[in-house]
Amino acid sequence: MACAACCVWAGSQNETVIDGSMVKEGLAPAQPVLPENAFVVQLHKGMIKGGIVQPGMVLDLADEDICIVKEVDGGLAGAWNSSCDASLQIRPFDRIIRVNGISGASRELAQILLEKHDQFSIAFMRPEERMVDLAKSTDLGILVKYKRGSLGFWIDNITDGEVHKWNTENPDAAVAPHDRVVAVNGDGGSGAELLSNMRNKEILQFKVMHYPAA
Repeated sequence: MACAACCVWAGSQNETVIDGSMVKEGLAPAQPVLPENAFVVQLHKGMIKGGIVQPGMVLDLADEDICIVKEVDGGLAGAWNSSCDASLQIRPFDRIIRVNGISGASRELAQILLEKHDQFSIAFMRPEERMVDLAKSTDLGILVKYKRGSLGFWIDNITDGEVHKWNTENPDAAVAPHDRVVAVNGDGGSGAELLSNMRNKEILQFKVMHYPAA
């Protein structure tokens, strides 16, 4: 039997077709596979004295599509960081991709974290740090955005220009929309400060936090 958009299950148990999707009876659909550089953190009220369930993260929601950790500010996240291996600690620039199995826009994920839950299962993506060397002799070909208090500025769109040329010549170090530029020529700062630092510079080096597709 052929069907559009069906899920293929191994084994010989009973199967039911519902709205074009094949579901194995008695089992919930499998959770989406986590992308590379992703890890899951389990936060629960028993982790800290008093059982107050506060995630303890300051979030950067400036980009409506990408929810980024700005800093860990105690709470459950701080307790997690103090008790786990360094490779699994929650860090600034980590992207939250799912909370309690739910994905969504940055403010939707933040809203779940504000709700009262006994525990949080949070899937994070660790960004890849990339250095991008550009000559400013021609148009960079990027539309960038930032908001007051955001971590650097993010790439909103890429057109013809130096960044597109870089991506073509350096596919393993390419950048994409929603990536964060966090330093220019070695200097960090706010989005406004970074853009100001770019003026009158013939050579630019961007330090970029790259987020693969989730």
